Amino acid sequence: MTFALDQAQACELDYLARLSSLCADSTLGLYALQGYQNQGALLGLYQDKVPVGFLVQKIVLDEAELIQVLVDPRYCNRGLATSALAHWHLALLKLGVCQVFLEVRQSNASAVALYKRLGYHAVGVRKNYYHYGDQLVDAWLMSLSLVPGAEPITL
Repeated sequence: MTFALDQAQACELDYLARLSSLCADSTLGLYALQGYQNQGALLGLYQDKVPVGFLVQKIVLDEAELIQVLVDPRYCNRGLATSALAHWHLALLKLGVCQVFLEVRQSNASAVALYKRLGYHAVGVRKNYYHYGDQLVDAWLMSLSLVPGAEPITL
């Protein structure tokens, strides 16, 4: 099986919006995804050329922010988010990015564990940042320093 991370295509937006609507942690609807796609910030996750998720990024100079990474529930627990992030990190290095940031709900244990395995560490807390169910919950602000020439973590 082959994995790829590439610019999402306009014909995939309806699928990606449906996928986003299935995820309690995603607030990205069709119009937001279209906006990101128009900016070149929406990347598709592909397994054997079939779209299986997406990654939204923001790049400013030598820093990047992971807005969201999402894998279709039918393809979860196959290492696709890890592959997507490893590919993304390599692409960012080629663009001269050396620092990556993200926010994650503190109670999202699987996402926090993934980011820690990839070398991210918490650099701050955003109190009551997310509306989750009927609660306000905190977010970790996490960071990763990308080092040119270093071997990427690919679990």
